[in-house]
Amino acid sequence: MKEHLKLDFYYSGSQRLVKPYRLNYINGVWYLLGEEKTKLKDFTLSKIKKCQVLDGFEPSRTFLKRIKENDLLWISQNAKTARILVLPNAREYFERKKLFSSFKVLKDDNDGILIEVNFAFDDELLNVVKA
Repeated sequence: MKEHLKLDFYYSGSQRLVKPYRLNYINGVWYLLGEEKTKLKDFTLSKIKKCQVLDGFEPSRTFLKRIKENDLLWISQNAKTARILVLPNAREYFERKKLFSSFKVLKDDNDGILIEVNFAFDDELLNVVKA
């Protein structure tokens, strides 16, 4: 990644040509964040097969800026926002676990805390709510 070299590999049965930008460790799993066909995507490292290093590329300034400014676990074209009421008996768990990389407290009283969170994928939010 430091040398800005393209990668050619098989992922989920398809051959991919990817310009890698960084590695992410999220919830015990390593991901490669890279550009494929002008879109930033995450690739689970354990699913990458037959990887070959190719020639270099010029990193996109737009993508570098987007990665630097991103405050979510995942990069997404369509970040979403939700409001969640965390009840008093769940508050300690929520605060201790740091379940979202960023959130804004909208209200804090005896009924709980009302927070606004940004997320990239529905499952990201649903898994937190289930927990």
